[in-house]
Amino acid sequence: MRVKGVREKMSAEQIAALPVSPSISPKLWEHAFAVEPGREYVALGLYSHHGVMWVYFLDEFEQLRVAPLALFVVVDARIPAKWLASIQYTCAR
Repeated sequence: MRVKGVREKMSAEQIAALPVSPSISPKLWEHAFAVEPGREYVALGLYSHHGVMWVYFLDEFEQLRVAPLALFVVVDARIPAKWLASIQYTCAR
């Protein structure tokens, strides 16, 4: 799977559309992620956390990074055969 960076920060519209989660600080969305607009990345993995889809990728220094998928466009949606899928359910009490 390949993705292309669109922006390094979430837009006000994107932030307003996010689900409210007590475990995610609103200040997180003000953070600039290590996404270079226009640059293509190989997506190493995806995960969903409290209604937000995140993508794992390597930056230009080959350091593992994670950023909201909303900061990218998907260039090639083919999923590598070696990817594994799992579902974990946590019930808040």
